[in-house]
Amino acid sequence: MRFFPKYTLVLSVVGLLCAPVHAMSFRCNSYVIDNGMHKAELIQKCGTPASASFRMEKRTVRVRKYIDPQTYPRPVNGTVVEVEKEVEVPIEEWIYNFGPHQFMQLVILEEGRIRSISDMGYGR
Repeated sequence: MRFFPKYTLVLSVVGLLCAPVHAMSFRCNSYVIDNGMHKAELIQKCGTPASASFRMEKRTVRVRKYIDPQTYPRPVNGTVVEVEKEVEVPIEEWIYNFGPHQFMQLVILEEGRIRSISDMGYGR
């Protein structure tokens, strides 16, 4: 079956409509706030949030570890192995409220950087 350009356009629009709604950025004053931005820069451009919460989240990560052949007689994959390690990651949730005519923004910060931005309902 051959796809014609109009079918490709229709499939693209349907795909966009089915995608979850997550803002990748928002405007604060005259600045664009987006993922990866540092917390200090966010405060400088938007000020302090209307509300904030903090928690620590445990995650399992894979790290490469050097194995000394003198202390471990049969190293796996040469002298470097991958091991799982549990780490705690600081998570902050900030809510910016820009008033009744704009959406509030939920900003998730991990280790001091913006990881996600979500639109909420209209502000108050």
